[in-house]
Amino acid sequence: MDLVSISGLGFDIESAEVLTDDETGIKYYRIPRDAVLFRGDSNPRIGKTIEFDDSTPVFFGFNRDNVFENYGVAFIFETNEELKLIAIDQNQDTPFYANMPQEYKTILNENYGYPEKNGIRDSVSSKDKDLSLYIRENYKNFDGYASKMMNASGNIKFHSEAMICFPKTKLSVGERMDIGDSPLKRKYDEWRDRANRPEEKKRQRSNDEEDSFPAKRRMMFDDDDEFDGGKRKKRRTTRSKKGRKSKKTIKRKSAKKNKTK
Repeated sequence: MDLVSISGLGFDIESAEVLTDDETGIKYYRIPRDAVLFRGDSNPRIGKTIEFDDSTPVFFGFNRDNVFENYGVAFIFETNEELKLIAIDQNQDTPFYANMPQEYKTILNENYGYPEKNGIRDSVSSKDKDLSLYIRENYKNFDGYASKMMNASGNIKFHSEAMICFPKTKLSVGERMDIGDSPLKRKYDEWRDRANRPEEKKRQRSNDEEDSFPAKRRMMFDDDDEFDGGKRKKRRTTRSKKGRKSKKTIKRKSAKKNKTK
């Protein structure tokens, strides 16, 4: 893959046709084999590749520059096969919403712009994760979900996105993009400089080996706490036997001195 020649756009989700599944009546997008997706990484130890396992869903974007600006250094992926993604922005009036348990209807209403929010996307990490896991467990005929650009609060736009249920199986290993002389060059240099700071290197060395790149990641979204790996071990400081003896010796000497007086 010639990363330098790849444009800022991946698969053109904005022009994708909304299809309807004959069996379920659910609306979906068809993403072809070899379609390009992106994901940003804000971890200071950025390697040349990134790979996820299939233990949990992962989010991706369709526009390199947007991913880079919002989430970190951009990695590029290709689909290993044709994907069938629920059109999460198009199913307000289908069985997908009608048959959803109330807990997840509430998420769709409050965070995905379903009837009560009139199309306003309000992304909340914990809610997005809960819905993604539910979809993965209960909609086996689909590979995840996708949405075109949506309205968000404050008269702004929320970027297009894709959630892939089994990223290792469905996608290639991600390769870090060469941004060349694009306007993003300065931001890329900032990420690189951050990675080279002594305090960042020291902090990263104290984390679990799971955090190293290239790595098979078990996390779902680009949350710094999840990228940081496991808990750090607390060091217990103990005095040496020699130190403890010397302290007792001092006490005995002090007691003898007082007795003499």
